[in-house]
Amino acid sequence: MSRGSVREALLVLEQQQLIDILPRRGAVVREFNEEEMFEFSEIYTDLQKRLLKSICAMPNDVAEALGDAIEAKRQAVAAGDRPAAMVATEQFIKILTAYGSNHYLVTLVRSLAPVRLRLAFRAAANPDFDPQDDLRFHQALQQALRTKDEARIDELVDAYARRERALAAQP
Repeated sequence: MSRGSVREALLVLEQQQLIDILPRRGAVVREFNEEEMFEFSEIYTDLQKRLLKSICAMPNDVAEALGDAIEAKRQAVAAGDRPAAMVATEQFIKILTAYGSNHYLVTLVRSLAPVRLRLAFRAAANPDFDPQDDLRFHQALQQALRTKDEARIDELVDAYARRERALAAQP
């Protein structure tokens, strides 16, 4: 890999708020303190709910499109393969953003997805983390999208965010 390619990759990671580039010292993973984590989670949760509600307002088949990502997650959870489960979560987010009708909202959610996944990895590292909870959340969200139940979507996303923040905050 050339220096230019490495530099470009580092700039992308810096733009996504995942690393800090220190002149003449290299790159370091950006600290994600508890206050920033909670603030980010609140913002992302609000954006996610807005995106999901915009999807509900449209005639679409997003619930069916999520089926493959949920099946991949189910298989990963059954096999105890946490990295594969995280890949399925990322795929789930990509599918949702593909159905969003508001370009700006979709762009915001997509741009924040790497930080969102970082929070998810941090929560998944907690010994109390149960991958079955993630799977149940995705299945329940799929059902709420199928029935276009906006109140249920709010309830699910809020509860999931609280759980994830609590797990990520514990050492």
